[in-house]
Amino acid sequence: MSKAKIAVMFPEAMKPKKLSEIKDADEKRWKIEDAVRTLKRLPEIKREIAQIKEDKPLLQAVKDLLALEISDAKTSLKI
Repeated sequence: MSKAKIAVMFPEAMKPKKLSEIKDADEKRWKIEDAVRTLKRLPEIKREIAQIKEDKPLLQAVKDLLALEISDAKTSLKI
């Protein structure tokens, strides 16, 4: 089942929790560690995005594929 369908069926399950809303110590630790990993990857992701933007044919192909995926997701949500 896709994330979009799960989000529609269980909106509270897909809603991100703030750290202050989390009671479980293990869940808090996981949330913090996940945020650390994300922020460590940020410079690498920014470099990759800049490289993609420099390659115009690649950027156009990415935009086309993303537009197709978005339209497919919208179509599946209507079902």
